[in-house]
Amino acid sequence: MKDIFERIFELKRERRIFCLTTLIKSDGSSPRDLGTRMIVYPQGDIEYTIGGGALEKLVIEDALNGFEKKENFTKRYNLLKKELEEGTPTGMACGGIVEVLFEYFYPEEILIIFGAGHIARAISKIAGLIGLPFIVIDNRKDFAKKEFFPGAVDVICEDYKESFKKLKIDKNTYIVIVTYCHQFDSVCLEEALKTEAKYIGMIGSKNKVKSVFKEIEEKGLKIDERVHAPVGLDIGGKTPGEVALSIMAEIVKIKNRGSGKSMREFL
Repeated sequence: MKDIFERIFELKRERRIFCLTTLIKSDGSSPRDLGTRMIVYPQGDIEYTIGGGALEKLVIEDALNGFEKKENFTKRYNLLKKELEEGTPTGMACGGIVEVLFEYFYPEEILIIFGAGHIARAISKIAGLIGLPFIVIDNRKDFAKKEFFPGAVDVICEDYKESFKKLKIDKNTYIVIVTYCHQFDSVCLEEALKTEAKYIGMIGSKNKVKSVFKEIEEKGLKIDERVHAPVGLDIGGKTPGEVALSIMAEIVKIKNRGSGKSMREFL
């Protein structure tokens, strides 16, 4: 079995929801050592163990009850058969009191960049500066390289349409489409509309955008308010860095519910 910290890293990378329970205090005897951990999923499945028996059953129940509140907490459990003054009784005969820490992990906001050209590289640098995790996808091996995107959660060389089947895209996901081909932009937009992504931005001229929209709508899909195309705020830039800045400014504006207005107070 994998080291639990390695497993936690994988789960966070996969953007899974889970609760990490840790035995943090023990007065008297207990079934496991301090620091023992168990992962509980919203469906009730677990990985690893904090000792089994009634204690583990109660910990699982308490972990499941805490998913909706999204707040970490600690709880004490009485390992005696009879209820004493403190701690939830477990009916066990270990003879001690244990305390368990419940920590909840939810998917972080993430940016998925379709395309790995100059604009994508500039976008990735800004995303790194503001602390927004990002994934890059491109169907060209010479472009989809980790060395071009230091700090990326992942850099994937994959057919654009197929990549959507492997990505976890939810309401915490921002999508930017900056591929090298009209056809691939259209494919990515079509697939993005089928997801729950919070933001979908696509680069292109007004004529190109109208053409792609027409193609999408002819397939029975609706272009909704999540779609920003041409992508970005109008700041007058044309270089890859300036275009990337306008795109990331728009994402940050939506992410933080900003107005996008100047904050100047004095002339």
